[in-house]
Amino acid sequence: MINIKKLALIAAISALGCANSASATELQTQESMREQSSSLEDIIVTSSKEPRYLKETPVRTEVITRETLEQQHTTNLADALRNIPGVMLKELHGKEGIGVWMQGFDSNRVLVLIDGNPLPASTGSSIDVTQIMTADIERIEIIKGAASALYGTSAMGGVINVITTAPKDGTHLSAEVQGGTWQNQNLDANPFARQIARFNAAAKKSAWELQFNAQLDDSNGWKVNPQTEANQGEIGSRNTFSGNLGYQFDNGIKLSLLPRYYQEDLLNVTDNFVPGVGNQPLDKVELTDSYQVGAVIQSEQNWKLRLNAEEFNNESRQDVQISNYIDQKRLTDINQYLAAFDYQLDLNNHHLTMGVEVNQQSLNVRQYKEADGWITEVDNQSAQSQEWFIQDSWFATANLEVLPGVRLHHDADFGTHISPMVSALWAIEHSELGRFNIRASVGNGYRVPNLKERYYIFDHSHLGYMVLGNPDLQPESSISYQLGTDWYFADQGSLQLHLFYNNARDLIETAYSAADSTTQNLAVYRYQNFEKVTTRGLELQLQRQLRPWLKLNASYTWLKAIDETTGNYLVKRPQHEAKFGITADLSKQLNIATYWRYESEQFIDADNQQISPDYSVLDVKLNHHLNDQWSWYAGINNLTDIQRRFDGTDYRPEEGRYLYAGLKWQYSAN
Repeated sequence: MINIKKLALIAAISALGCANSASATELQTQESMREQSSSLEDIIVTSSKEPRYLKETPVRTEVITRETLEQQHTTNLADALRNIPGVMLKELHGKEGIGVWMQGFDSNRVLVLIDGNPLPASTGSSIDVTQIMTADIERIEIIKGAASALYGTSAMGGVINVITTAPKDGTHLSAEVQGGTWQNQNLDANPFARQIARFNAAAKKSAWELQFNAQLDDSNGWKVNPQTEANQGEIGSRNTFSGNLGYQFDNGIKLSLLPRYYQEDLLNVTDNFVPGVGNQPLDKVELTDSYQVGAVIQSEQNWKLRLNAEEFNNESRQDVQISNYIDQKRLTDINQYLAAFDYQLDLNNHHLTMGVEVNQQSLNVRQYKEADGWITEVDNQSAQSQEWFIQDSWFATANLEVLPGVRLHHDADFGTHISPMVSALWAIEHSELGRFNIRASVGNGYRVPNLKERYYIFDHSHLGYMVLGNPDLQPESSISYQLGTDWYFADQGSLQLHLFYNNARDLIETAYSAADSTTQNLAVYRYQNFEKVTTRGLELQLQRQLRPWLKLNASYTWLKAIDETTGNYLVKRPQHEAKFGITADLSKQLNIATYWRYESEQFIDADNQQISPDYSVLDVKLNHHLNDQWSWYAGINNLTDIQRRFDGTDYRPEEGRYLYAGLKWQYSAN
């Protein structure tokens, strides 16, 4: 159950706390404009680091608004991204959690930010997006492909920038509780196998602003086969607490302090065969604490300084239940520091954005085995880099905006790399037909090997394999081409077609190493550079207000991701994906929405011999506002109960049908 005492204690001692996005505060001068916006294309975004209407930004940007997050009852970033065209969610390898894949690139090559600050990867390579709660998210901006000089070259697949809420004038309080069930797959008799609680308190008066957010997510777990001890749905909690203390000085300078804390305590039980004994359940435990402190100093006009420090601590355990000791334990410590400065300058019909970022990260991994004692897998290795960027928003004509940019990346171990990028937007408006856009972008992606890929010693010799880092790895590089056209209807809605092609070289993956596999019954894998990979595809999306009370959102994505060395398809990349959503406002207080997703079959081995079947999933959401303060909601995820076979060859949804309901209270006073 949710620890209410813990929530009350943290709320009491977090009077300093508040979640704020520096990007969101920049938009407060645009607040009245945003409130008047009635369609998604009129949302103001900051993907170019300046407030722009979504339909007017040269770099194609997709947005998930706060309204959408609430309407779809999202609890974490994975939930929020589930219905976005071209975004795939895949389980992380060897660890609980979900990663984001875009344009054929896996989660190692998708950059996930909170308010522009990169997060430490829970696995050393990929971000677990289930660890990012939505309680304090204002909106999410998504950029696909490596065509933005402002967000780093390492994001070959794209960028997901989570922008947190900023306090509004007056006092605002909200509280929410939710309970859900997997029915006959629940691990115990509790009708609410999962419980979620949220709390928000915010105040803004004169020069001060203060906010505190909390989200607690507890699960009693679920399993498919009641005859075994193994469970598929983790038991435990994921909790987030965040806050902001902000002050506006008389000279227009604003200071914001941004603490954030994430904690998880998860347990999974797996079947484990012990020679001579038989099947003995194995406990897999994940304990995580992530401490983040940020500070933002910015002017009202043209500059901003960001400072961010994060400490990520994880303990993974594997313990056979019949043993009286912990069989295996791995401790991972990541420290990450960032300092960034942005400056904007207007020169006639040019708007220049320039900046510098300094990053430092350290990784330390130790493993304990009862038979061997402590083993150091990564011995406190560190990496330092500096990046400079400049981008020019040049209004060449009344209808054409050109956005050239360049980013210089210097790494202490890999030297200097220059990445040019350019985007362009041509637009024309017609009073009756609406607005037509043509967007084109080309950019150079570049990623140096991370500390895990260079130094890791992942010792699972008791299971017959090891994974070794490779200090001789070379950086990855890619060229990303994006071309699209948008038709924004005069009477709300849009039709969009976007094409992409990515050519990547020296991608880093693990491969069997015969030279290292000298011991019988021990297969050794080592990180290596692969020669060439190409991904290409298209995205077609329609948003349309069918009736004043009925809205449609439909999309189709085609993807072809090829290993050019072998000519085979890359694994876990379905060629066809379709997503369909329809929302009906049955009254001013009541609406219902359905979301349907389809993925075609996909190869699961590099030789393209094994195939995971295609599938479709249907979700239903209901929202009912009782009055200005009270509302309730309910939903069914995976209504048709599509679920994988759990035999290692099936990548359909892991989680079966899930039913839930929630109650929310909110209060505002000026």
